[in-house]
Amino acid sequence: MKKKKREKKAFTLIELLAVIVILAIIALIVTVSVNKLIDNARKETYKESVRGIIRAGENYVGRYALENRKEPDYPFNFVCDGEKCSFGNDKLEFTGEVPKSGTIVLVDHKTVEARYLSNGRYCVSGTKFNLQIAKNCSDIDTTSPIISGTLEGKVIHLSIVEEESGVKGYCVTTNEEVNSCNWIDSNNKSIDYELESAGTYYVYVKDNKDNISNKLEFVADISAFNYAATESSYEANATTTTYTGTAQTSSYAASSYSYDCQYHASGNNGVCDSDCISGTCFLYNGTVPGYPNGWECNKATKCTGHSCPQGGTLSDTTCIVVTGYTCDAGDTLSGSTCTHVTGYTCNDGDILDNQTCKHYECPDGGNLNGTICER
Repeated sequence: MKKKKREKKAFTLIELLAVIVILAIIALIVTVSVNKLIDNARKETYKESVRGIIRAGENYVGRYALENRKEPDYPFNFVCDGEKCSFGNDKLEFTGEVPKSGTIVLVDHKTVEARYLSNGRYCVSGTKFNLQIAKNCSDIDTTSPIISGTLEGKVIHLSIVEEESGVKGYCVTTNEEVNSCNWIDSNNKSIDYELESAGTYYVYVKDNKDNISNKLEFVADISAFNYAATESSYEANATTTTYTGTAQTSSYAASSYSYDCQYHASGNNGVCDSDCISGTCFLYNGTVPGYPNGWECNKATKCTGHSCPQGGTLSDTTCIVVTGYTCDAGDTLSGSTCTHVTGYTCNDGDILDNQTCKHYECPDGGNLNGTICER
């Protein structure tokens, strides 16, 4: 038997074209990415070179002050021409690439600026910590934003003038140095910023080319951060004194009675019955049979008196009955006792309002001062 030869399948033209297109796209992406990385690396290298030139300007200021015992007359310019950066007979000493054009400006003893330093490929302008770079010097925005503002209570109202690259963000800080800023992204030209506490604040704005604005300073007073404390209330504690109420009475005629006087014996010191209001009391010394020693009313005399059968207290021939008690106006009666409130008290730190105590707290923090929370 003859073996059949296995047929080999080849790529079609469409498949080959698809592979070529995919490879071309990959190559393009890689090329663009690599070129971008190379371009960024070249930009950073040139920016670092310009920073070295700026440092040379700072060193020149220091050396000039030491040699002449005074600072130079600011501002003055070192012009770069591809071989050196010079001012008259003086030149800046630095290593690295010399720009083909542009100027290093000594603004004052703190500030040295690079103005449109170009090496033919890139152009750089700005200060050491705020350099802009572009392929063309015309693409650089070196004009800083201008800001103005007011402080109203704890809110800073900002107005920004920036007509070139646009607003990129702003910074509100308690540190005067702009390098300490935590930038807040915003492209608005009108900003309201609410402060959290009292103190001195500094405000800066930067544009999309990282130009920094002028500095604004605001002093926020602590009174702007006070707020009304949270109030709760409870019944005050009463301070009292007591007294017996005034009795309310009625009266009626007492009932009269009479009976034979009886004797009372108590050794030799007997006393007559108190009801024996008339008659004679005799002292028997045991000489009369049938009578003990002691006092005795005259048997011939009737004892008379009065009583209150309906209750009450006897006063001569009248019975006095207490029907109730009354207190002074505003006092409270309990039985026969009147309670008088002399005042009210609250817990320490709380405020008395009539008979109610008011308690205040600061839920959002701060120190309580009366009904106000102070931060």
